[in-house]
Amino acid sequence: MEKNEAKTTLRYPQKVKEAFKRIADEEGLSENAALVQALVWALKFRGRMHVQ
Repeated sequence: MEKNEAKTTLRYPQKVKEAFKRIADEEGLSENAALVQALVWALKFRGRMHVQ
């Protein structure tokens, strides 16, 4: 997989930040890596999440 860097500024609720910090700590990741991992997962499974 090719890695490209892109800088983005995100604004999200404090509870979301705390949740990603907890996930990052549990998985030994940086908060940024945990966010990117969640975004990639969401894109990968997007079609399945909207099926009812």
